[in-house]
Amino acid sequence: MILMLMPAAAAASFPDMPSDYSREALEAAVENGLLKGTDGKILPNENLTRAQMAAIIVRAFGAKREASLAGYTDVSPQAWYYPELAKAVHMKVLQGDGTRLMPNDPVTRQQAFTILARALKLEDGTLSDLAAFSDASSVASWAIGPTAALVKAGYIRGAGGKLNPTDNILRKDFAVMMHNIFKKYISEPGTVTQLPEGSVLVSVPGVTLKDVAVRGDLIIGDGVGDGDVILDNVTVTGRMVVRGGGTGSIIIRGGSSVGTVIVSKVDGGVRVSVEGGADVEVIYIDDGRDDVIVEGDVDKLVVGAADVPVTIKGDVEEVTVTGARAAITVEGNVGTLTTASGASGASIEVREGAKIETVNAAAAGTQVRGEGAVNTVLAAANNVSVTTAGTDVTAVGNVSGVKAGDKTVAPGETVKVEKGTPGGAPGGGGGPGGGGGVALNGVEITGAAEAGQTLTARVSPGGAEVSYQWQRADAESGTFVDIPGASGSTYRPGEADFGKWIRVKATGKGGYTGEVISRPVGPIIAVRLSWAEVADAGADISAAAFSQQNLNIQAFKGETFYLAVQVENVSEALDARMVIVGEGVDAESFDIEAVKAYIKSDGVWTPLQDILTVQFDEGHYIELTDFEAGAVLAFVIGLKPNVSGAFEIRCRVIAR
Repeated sequence: MILMLMPAAAAASFPDMPSDYSREALEAAVENGLLKGTDGKILPNENLTRAQMAAIIVRAFGAKREASLAGYTDVSPQAWYYPELAKAVHMKVLQGDGTRLMPNDPVTRQQAFTILARALKLEDGTLSDLAAFSDASSVASWAIGPTAALVKAGYIRGAGGKLNPTDNILRKDFAVMMHNIFKKYISEPGTVTQLPEGSVLVSVPGVTLKDVAVRGDLIIGDGVGDGDVILDNVTVTGRMVVRGGGTGSIIIRGGSSVGTVIVSKVDGGVRVSVEGGADVEVIYIDDGRDDVIVEGDVDKLVVGAADVPVTIKGDVEEVTVTGARAAITVEGNVGTLTTASGASGASIEVREGAKIETVNAAAAGTQVRGEGAVNTVLAAANNVSVTTAGTDVTAVGNVSGVKAGDKTVAPGETVKVEKGTPGGAPGGGGGPGGGGGVALNGVEITGAAEAGQTLTARVSPGGAEVSYQWQRADAESGTFVDIPGASGSTYRPGEADFGKWIRVKATGKGGYTGEVISRPVGPIIAVRLSWAEVADAGADISAAAFSQQNLNIQAFKGETFYLAVQVENVSEALDARMVIVGEGVDAESFDIEAVKAYIKSDGVWTPLQDILTVQFDEGHYIELTDFEAGAVLAFVIGLKPNVSGAFEIRCRVIAR
């Protein structure tokens, strides 16, 4: 997402811009593209709705990926807020009640506190943290933790000694809250060498912070995606929260100093690299389902997320695993690695040349394997299995099922794993042939959720022998059924998967045991869309700068502007509907017409004389009937606003 940047004069031009405590915050919200007017007004004293709040947070963090809203009964794909709600749900900041998101309901102050605390990954506080407020007892039990967290962080202060938690929050007061948190939004790539005092939010990739101090929290927003952010000689006095970034991404180098890094990317791999003498005290992995790679020297690493694969490529003094079924791969050196009692099924693989001094296995089912070196394992839980040659395994307390290679370790005894014991491979003394088998830890899907693209299953532990079965469902939380014939490690979605969710089930065989199921991916997109604003109806379509970034348009009533949309079918022939959506875009926003249509063949655009398959319904849909496989179409559409204002426009495809 590109955040619309407007000069201060544009913010001041709203006739209802107040001259009170909220003006500075409202102007900042407008200038940073967070808050937009309606019919030329900013509406500061109106209640903020849940949809508006979701849109503001999505814009601020630059979120792009969407969750399925198929399970929610009160949101229409044609509503302006549909993509914003889908992104907020994917961010895990908006949840609803399971079947409703209530987009038009007003937001209470304690609801706003809770959602912002989620976005910021703040640790819950307690009721005692709210003792300074006379109405602390009015805070709902579910909101105490996040409200207290925001108070402890200094982000909310209340008014007149009160929090007023059950009051509806006004648009201007939410702007004030955002302004209290973030003093700088970085929404353009480049090198930043000056920062104001306060927390900073980076929402785009390609940003380098150099020779500066962040006096507050540094948030790497969802909009960074799989891109990179570099800290070069940067001091962060607060936390560094990584919600975005890829496997070549977050680099902390030079004389940089960061106390706590919280890795909380919802999906997609991320790498945190500490280089050139930079100092990072703690990295906490709070969320994620794809590879998290930690490189360089770090004092402490905490793996709190369940089912997350983590690779350690540097030197870490202390590693603590609290998330169940975490898969830890060590390619560097670790002093002490502890699997806490809640980390059942944890898997630790020590690669050749890597070393762990001591493993404290307090989690049942902990597995330690690989070609590397582990000096000591203290097994304080049942069914701990160790196959790293030369390791001394001690069964601590009254535990059972502890294995040192193919030997059972009785309580109180210490047994050394003999050299030649296979590192957890099937058929060896510590593997399935030695008793019990190696349990599967999990399976994940990589690849784009688009028809025609290849999805790949990746099982943990790597190299495990398994059988696969791919499945589909109508919704992310729906009933999944087997896809006939889809039993390989890869799957290529087709027309039958359009709009569906896909997951894969892996079942251990040949000495590997258990059954694991991936998180679903989807909904499957069978049509690629891109769009651009063009000068007029006769614009050269081949010169259009097509992208999937939101178009931020400052429109004026009666003055037509033009949108070019490119539609590419990457699957079989299908019937679908291309929808123009965006904030403020509804059935009354525009008069709209198809100006020209084109088809692309051998790289050349040719005007279509017969466009009978293109129809308009209520002004905002293009029907794609009998859309042939591989076809690429483009439309130049005139949009004549019925009201003035700032519009955020994008396109999407829905099944028909």
